[in-house]
Amino acid sequence: MADGMGMGGGTGGGSIEMGKGYDYEMGGAPKKKEKVSKTSIGSTVGKNVVVVRAGKRLPVEAGLGSKAFRLESGDRVETGDGSYAFGFTDVPTGDNPCTSIIMFPGSAVEIATRHRSAGNVEGGADVITKVEFIEGMISFAGPCEFVFKKAVPVKFLPTVMGKSIGFCAEIRKDGSVAFFRSIADIEHTRAKVRARLLSKETVVTDDALYDLPALEPRYEEAYKVFDLLVRSQGAQLGRMALAHPGPSVEDFKKVMQGTIAANVAQMKKELAENEYLPREVVADYKKQIADFEAGKGVSAAFAVKDEAGEKGKQEARKQSAQKMASDGDAALAKLATLRLPSPQPLDKGWMVQKDTSERRTMGADDYMRHAWATSAKVNELEAQMRAGKISKSEFAAKRKKLDEEAVAPMKKSMEHIANIGKEGKPMMDAVSAKAKIGKRVQYGAILVEAREAEKGPEFRMVKCPQGSLFVAVSVRLENTKSAATAYIVPDEEMWLSYGASAPLKPENYKFETALDPKKPTEGYVWYIVPSDAKKFSLMMGKKTMPKVLLDFSL
Repeated sequence: MADGMGMGGGTGGGSIEMGKGYDYEMGGAPKKKEKVSKTSIGSTVGKNVVVVRAGKRLPVEAGLGSKAFRLESGDRVETGDGSYAFGFTDVPTGDNPCTSIIMFPGSAVEIATRHRSAGNVEGGADVITKVEFIEGMISFAGPCEFVFKKAVPVKFLPTVMGKSIGFCAEIRKDGSVAFFRSIADIEHTRAKVRARLLSKETVVTDDALYDLPALEPRYEEAYKVFDLLVRSQGAQLGRMALAHPGPSVEDFKKVMQGTIAANVAQMKKELAENEYLPREVVADYKKQIADFEAGKGVSAAFAVKDEAGEKGKQEARKQSAQKMASDGDAALAKLATLRLPSPQPLDKGWMVQKDTSERRTMGADDYMRHAWATSAKVNELEAQMRAGKISKSEFAAKRKKLDEEAVAPMKKSMEHIANIGKEGKPMMDAVSAKAKIGKRVQYGAILVEAREAEKGPEFRMVKCPQGSLFVAVSVRLENTKSAATAYIVPDEEMWLSYGASAPLKPENYKFETALDPKKPTEGYVWYIVPSDAKKFSLMMGKKTMPKVLLDFSL
């Protein structure tokens, strides 16, 4: 759809199309409204940003104070060495958030847009409907469709109110795709597994999904670019401030003295031309004129009160602008020469395995999705009430029901956590193996009973790191041998061993550790073990001393 005035028929007679208004070839009549808002690139860094449009390569340079580069549907945006495109966005319409893209060097995307009417944008807006990621590294956020030029076995599941996804992504040279700082579920469509919501880093290969425990150094460095991009704009801001520093103290004095001089000239004119001025006005005029000519009086009243202080502030502003410009130049230089470390080899322990565990409560990720979905329903109700489709009382009743629905899974989880370790009560949020132990040992004055154990990927609404599982043991302890209080320190006296590995100390525990005679306590102790561990021993005793063992298998 072309911008500007359309072509009318005949010799300027014009035409009217239903729903489009006047369309005249000659002046004197209303023109079609131009589209006020279009998708554009607001800022670039470097000289190698190009838009490929209809076979032509159009260089792009945009910065603070300059005109944004408007994009058309079908445009391909490319960034070369040392060059970035940011402020690359469309405009939000209605309840839809905007789509925003930042492109790193050596990257390419292609966009599709559609013109959409929008109540908050006169004439409507061109919004991004599809982004095709071709190569390189980008940051993406928005509600539009996101696809890869080359088929990648990945599916995105929106999580923020069901409308938007966001992540940084890189298409690596080996064909894998790395996602970091994501706020979307990323599902491997072949392996049928998902990365965790809000994962630090996820890598997709042809046959597997890897959920890394921390960002690789490559992406730690890449993430610093966002700060550098913001700081780089300071170069132009600082120079603009230096070029237009505002009035100085001397400028202010000249303006004020000029104003007073003009006022005095007017008083002299009135005295010369009006002999009927009241006596008191004449006296006041003469006094003001004399004071002005003597350099005091009214002139002094309008002088700068703290001239040295004002000059100091002016100098401080100048130094601040100079620093902003120099820091911006340094950021630009660093962006232009930034070289990221190579990707690290993938550890098989990070590979996401299909979860076949028994689900007992809603996991933290699912709870977040549930809360967002419920919030979206509340927003829809509010829109219906504002539109007059439901009454305030209907809204209040339905809102109350939704609020209860939102917190119901959390209430269930809190009840579950309160009962963990109690006899016969389940422990894990998601359990893959469980076993009755039913063994007792006397450990000093304390009788320790290990009731049962469970192994699983989630405990207390926390997910275990990839390649590991939680093991929780339900215990009952009682001081049966001492008339005084008996003590146990789980971090130093309750170890878990498996195979030939060194014993593990607990991740945490919950039970009384100061035991009065005949007052038993019950609770649990839990550990993190490799996912393939099956045979265990709960070991009672100080690390360097002989242990009392309670064996079990999961």
